[in-house]
Amino acid sequence: SRMSAVTSFASSTLADIIKPLNDRFASRMSGYNAFVKRNIDKFEGGTLSKPSEVEISPRGNKAQLIDAIAAEAKITKKDATISLDWTSDAGTGKALPSDKAFVVVYNRQTKKVFGFDANTTREEGTTGPVYLPDDEFSPDDVLDVYLAFLRADGTVVFETSYGSATVATAS
Repeated sequence: SRMSAVTSFASSTLADIIKPLNDRFASRMSGYNAFVKRNIDKFEGGTLSKPSEVEISPRGNKAQLIDAIAAEAKITKKDATISLDWTSDAGTGKALPSDKAFVVVYNRQTKKVFGFDANTTREEGTTGPVYLPDDEFSPDDVLDVYLAFLRADGTVVFETSYGSATVATAS
């Protein structure tokens, strides 16, 4: 059940997240297999049991912390959004302003995973708002959100940052 759950999680984000953040940095295996090996113990009984421990990117360079995650859902067309904010640490350690942000959102209730290149950089300090499929979220759902950065040329990856949010009740 662990293998089924972790491969389902990874398959949902393979092209957009797993490959760019893992392939180049995996040794003697694919980035997909490295992701599965690194995260299989975070799944129990067919579900994600340790959401705060999932690593969408390999360890290595200092993580960028998520300062705030805001999730809001009004169950109407195109109103389910999520925004991430962070204080840029560009110029600290290996962090550059041009590092690209990647985000994964996991809905604990539906077990759906969404991953996307956030089309923003470390320097810009925010991803939001990103519109999520309304039919996949309901008020009071708990979302686990992961953020990782990748050097624009793909040569450096940064650790995963984690946060969670509860979808707001429609007002």
